[in-house]
Amino acid sequence: MIKQRRAKVGFREIVKGIGNCISGKYDQEVIDKVIFWDKDKQTGNEVYLQEIERIEELCGENEKKKIENVKRNVLKGIEGERQTKRKLGYCDFYCNILHDIKLSDGDLENQIDFLVITKKMCFIIECKNRSGKVKILKDGRFSIGTYRNGEWKSEKIVSPVEQNNEHVQLVKNIYKRNLKESYRILQRKVPNEYFVPILVWVNNSSKIDEREASEDVKAELKEQFVYLERLVTFMNHIYYESSLPEKSEKEVKRISEIFYDIHMENEEKYQNLNRHRALKTVLRELEDVDPQELLKRELEHYRNSDSVKKILNRSGVRLEYRENFLNEEMIGQIIEIMPTDVWELQKKIHNSGKYTREKFGDDIIEILDRYRDIIE
Repeated sequence: MIKQRRAKVGFREIVKGIGNCISGKYDQEVIDKVIFWDKDKQTGNEVYLQEIERIEELCGENEKKKIENVKRNVLKGIEGERQTKRKLGYCDFYCNILHDIKLSDGDLENQIDFLVITKKMCFIIECKNRSGKVKILKDGRFSIGTYRNGEWKSEKIVSPVEQNNEHVQLVKNIYKRNLKESYRILQRKVPNEYFVPILVWVNNSSKIDEREASEDVKAELKEQFVYLERLVTFMNHIYYESSLPEKSEKEVKRISEIFYDIHMENEEKYQNLNRHRALKTVLRELEDVDPQELLKRELEHYRNSDSVKKILNRSGVRLEYRENFLNEEMIGQIIEIMPTDVWELQKKIHNSGKYTREKFGDDIIEILDRYRDIIE
């Protein structure tokens, strides 16, 4: 089992904390010190869940049961991030916190749960909210086992330690390439100690068996691993024990801006990937449903939506058009041809003229684009 490294907190921090509690100033200091960027944004996991729930509307009751476990795991991830975010609000030092950011540098790109930029260092945090028996295998992967419907099930996941090592390397690359090019004030040598990886395990009751793990993995776990309940104490210890020089709040903000700007460049692509991932996940769970069948259901669902009915019921819309719009024959043609734009839709699909292109074309192409890579 992992033996949690005990963090030491200096006398100065203890006295300061007691004084804050007595004076009632602690909450205000937290607000002043801890700055969350894009605090209320929708995270990748939330978009992923939202898309699964949207697709779920196209499914029957038995199919919904098959994807229930997927939803449960996503909800655990969302709750884990929320708990970690709340905990980080009690850090006892000035920091800027970027949550769920998509970073890239050349061909390298990755999603990072939390980037905590302080005056002394940058914490790169990966959080996991998994329950059950956790075992580290010889190859470094994690095996997570639990009872489900009275039956023991286990799954293997990529090592979160290795994941975070990749995150650290990406953050280093971005720092060295972008920050030094952008700001002369930051062109000082950056020691490796500036980049601190932390693996947060949200479920405190989940014990990790590391007996089969290699010595290298055990050493990394000892340095990085912490249960959520001790996260702030762990970070405070690292911060106040560090001899690294402090940057100014202005410098911390500049560093944060660089990472945030890179994330914003990737934001739309990142969220589209989460929507696409949700569709692939649902199709994997529904083994008897192929992409064409699900696309057919989606087009039928669109045809029966209130917004489409409102347009079709306007005066001047021919009864014949109304009855034949997105009927079985038309949907079959669309799925077979998979038009790439509204003009191809108008030209190649029967009963799809100018009116279809202008009123419904963009929506139909957007639906097709969700399935295009999977079907083609």
